[in-house]
Amino acid sequence: MQRFRIRDTGVTAPPKLQGTLVTVPVPSNYPGRVNTAREKEGEIGRGVFGKVYLTKHQGMAALYCVKVVSLANDVDHEDALQEVKVMQDTCDHPNIVSLHAAWSYRATLHIVMEYCPGGSLDKFIAFGRTHPDYKHGFPVLKVLHYVQELSGALAYCHHSLRIVHRDLKPANILIGWLGTLKLADFGMAKALGPHTDMCATYCGSPLYMSPEQCTGKPYSFAADIWALGCISYELMALTSPWVGDGRVPPHATIVDRIVHATPAWALLRERYPENLVKLTRWMLLKDASERAMASELVQHLSLPEVPAVCEASVVVRPRVSDEVEKLEARVRAAACQIQRSYRERAAPRTPAPVAQPAPVPMAPSAPAPAPPVPLVAPPSTAPSVHVPHPPMIPFDKERPPPYRAERYRAPAAPPQPT
Repeated sequence: MQRFRIRDTGVTAPPKLQGTLVTVPVPSNYPGRVNTAREKEGEIGRGVFGKVYLTKHQGMAALYCVKVVSLANDVDHEDALQEVKVMQDTCDHPNIVSLHAAWSYRATLHIVMEYCPGGSLDKFIAFGRTHPDYKHGFPVLKVLHYVQELSGALAYCHHSLRIVHRDLKPANILIGWLGTLKLADFGMAKALGPHTDMCATYCGSPLYMSPEQCTGKPYSFAADIWALGCISYELMALTSPWVGDGRVPPHATIVDRIVHATPAWALLRERYPENLVKLTRWMLLKDASERAMASELVQHLSLPEVPAVCEASVVVRPRVSDEVEKLEARVRAAACQIQRSYRERAAPRTPAPVAQPAPVPMAPSAPAPAPPVPLVAPPSTAPSVHVPHPPMIPFDKERPPPYRAERYRAPAAPPQPT
């Protein structure tokens, strides 16, 4: 178990948290967990620049991720502070991982970030390759929703902050609590000035690098759009557009395919709508000037506005005359009266209690009334008729019981004397 005491040294803004963070074991249902000793100690991931730990605040029940970056030299220190600055500028968007605190201590930089329990998007794509429900790609609505969320995050970075991510890939996209995608890892991000529109540094992941990056040309925001097109293709085909047989080819082969080859669009047309395939092709155009912008993607993926005529017809009620209003009021009153009468009929009624008259006291001198004389019926003069009982039928084991038609019938009564 490790403890991280939140400090306020070496960062550009004061931390939002106070106290101590303690590492906790990685949950068993976390995607990609292999139950190693490092995961039991709270290590949720590691990379070239550092490690990421799952922690819990001692005074709260919330979970946070602490990214520990080693600062070997001044260059690493500048790059780490650049990532912190970019995260502070972009953490106000719902589709970008939030930054809660950051400090430097003993040649290491600690960044407290939002915890995303869904893991990374590359783990989710790998899960889809083996799941029988996703063997032909993810559903259309899920792909559209993911592309829309990532387009909104890129539009916020490109147009509001003028930041190029430069390392957009499924491993740097996290899944939040409600399945929301969160853009993360701004270690290679570049903030462009008001008079600077291009980058020249060769960086990024080979499978998601744009043609201008592969050929060493200056690039700009269109490089992130190219990477988003590769992710959109991978969500539908469950494989990269530049990997044919599932195995990653050498770097030189990947660069040659990105610059000259064309993805297999016919495979996507068999499973997905034509408009979604065209949108992905728009993001993967070789010419960066003809490629879509993030704001255009957001506009195409969002719902159109409702016309003013429809809004007026729904909200505004036309003026009616006073006579019509009086008639409507009478109709509503009659309807309420009918409903009230039905409710009264349906309700069970309890009989009202009947008041019993008070007993009249009898005078003590009055004699008690004599009991009534019972009336005795006169004896009948008609002769009595004797009906003999049916004789007993002996039980025979060999002979089955008689049917209803064979049962014994009583003899007829003798005629009465006249």
